[in-house]
Amino acid sequence: MTSNPIACSLDAEQLAERRRWASRLADDALIDARPTRDGVAARFRPDALDDLRRLVAAESACCPFMSFDIEEGADSVLLRVGAPPEARQLVYELFGSDTRPT
Repeated sequence: MTSNPIACSLDAEQLAERRRWASRLADDALIDARPTRDGVAARFRPDALDDLRRLVAAESACCPFMSFDIEEGADSVLLRVGAPPEARQLVYELFGSDTRPT
């Protein structure tokens, strides 16, 4: 997937705030989420697009080992987040622990 090291540049307080931000976004606009082969696919209401773009930009800056893809649709916005196996727990925690594969 990537050759970037598995390391987040956020400190504990910043990471906690980022998780709160992602959680608020999910509470406000998440339609559904499911695990994928390498992470999570989450559908959001279309009005969340700008917030999703800001979140992806912020996450891309601090966690370059993650991959992000935003796909706009008429009725929803699909966010795909991927990561190497050793970093998927972080993806599940940030983008929906209920999507973790069993």
